[in-house]
Amino acid sequence: MAHIKIDPALLAGLVERWRPETHSFHLPVGEMTITLQDVSCLWALPIVGLPVTGASDRTWSILVDQLLGNGTASAVLKKKKRLGPNDTQEVRTTSGYAINLKELRIRFAAMPNTQPGEPTEEQIRQYTRAYVLDLFGSMFFADSSGDSVSAMYLQFLENLDSPEQYCSHKSMLTKSQVGYSNIKYNWGGAVLAYLYRSLCVAVQRKTKLMSGLTVLLQHWCWSRLPTGRPRPLNDWSPNWANPNELECPAFVDK
Repeated sequence: MAHIKIDPALLAGLVERWRPETHSFHLPVGEMTITLQDVSCLWALPIVGLPVTGASDRTWSILVDQLLGNGTASAVLKKKKRLGPNDTQEVRTTSGYAINLKELRIRFAAMPNTQPGEPTEEQIRQYTRAYVLDLFGSMFFADSSGDSVSAMYLQFLENLDSPEQYCSHKSMLTKSQVGYSNIKYNWGGAVLAYLYRSLCVAVQRKTKLMSGLTVLLQHWCWSRLPTGRPRPLNDWSPNWANPNELECPAFVDK
């Protein structure tokens, strides 16, 4: 996705036509919106499973240290300037939940392999969680700052070794979802809900930046509307006007 350029004019035009009351775009041809099917087809994200919600019984700093390694919390949690006890001296303390993406990338830039037996299985798990967190903060659940991700997502990445246990609460799944019992969480639904919320915030007059998975919004527009759709440069470039099983297999399969 690194080579895909965001079209600000296209996104601005969509934001202008977004209505928070209906969560849809009001266009000359009628109302349109992004659905779970679009999320599944265009990005192959799971749209079944448990909702991405819940509460943690641990503080965020403890959770970060447990799942990313001892000492990680003090290195990657964002710092904020606050007034000291005498209200005259500023001190820097952790924000409590926001992870600095720059510090996260620096700390997990390369897998350790200097000592015998490295990397260990636990180190591989830690680096995997850090990589997924980076994806969450920079793409799937990006905020307007562009340099942080919430530590709350770590609790959903704790068990990476037992995917067969991911849907232990099968009573929460419908009959059509039982076949997806190896998927624990409905990440596609979470991404779409976050994008809906970001669009509702973006339409406010004082908002200058948009958050969320804007690349998904652009892909949806290319696949559904001719306006702003790129033309194929060569034979192997995706044809968003008429995707086929070779150019966009995820879209055609659905």
